[in-house]
Amino acid sequence: MDKLYAGADLIQLYTGFVYEGPGFVKRIVKALEKKSSHR
Repeated sequence: MDKLYAGADLIQLYTGFVYEGPGFVKRIVKALEKKSSHR
């Protein structure tokens, strides 16, 4: 099941990139940085 969930997440990221362009990736990276700094 973990692989299925990982695949679904990858597809969602790819779809976001296709529809929103490179800015989508920047937003994801910033969100991950913010989340990791709160640990």
